[in-house]
Amino acid sequence: MAFPTALYAAKVALMSANQGSAGAGSIDAGLPSDQSESGSSTAGDEDHLDTAEIAFQVKEQLLKHNIGQRVFGHYVLGLSQGSVSEILARPKPWRKLTVKGKEPFIKMKQFLSDEQNILALRTIQVRQRGEWERHENTFLKKTNRLYLFL
Repeated sequence: MAFPTALYAAKVALMSANQGSAGAGSIDAGLPSDQSESGSSTAGDEDHLDTAEIAFQVKEQLLKHNIGQRVFGHYVLGLSQGSVSEILARPKPWRKLTVKGKEPFIKMKQFLSDEQNILALRTIQVRQRGEWERHENTFLKKTNRLYLFL
């Protein structure tokens, strides 16, 4: 599973901070690559996943770390917030999913398997909220100036 650049960069930063002066090779070793876990997992792992349990665990982690569905959907699943909401609220049984329908659950399972993924996503969420607040404050200042001139 290939992670989007922002998630990868945040995860590298977190891992390097946690590992101190450990070599760059050890940082890259913990990150998923294009040939990540799906290539190394056994066929039995993905023959049947408990979609309800995976959805529950994801919801629990998103709430625990105050991560929005929009950010999770964009950076982890490549889906809209609405699609993520639907998947998490009403997960279909594994056997009823198409190949394309199974992809988000495989990605969610891989995402949950490493705490660094969650921390990296939390970092992205915090940065985005900071940018939004700065943008909103700028807008409010401009709006206030307009009222002063009326």
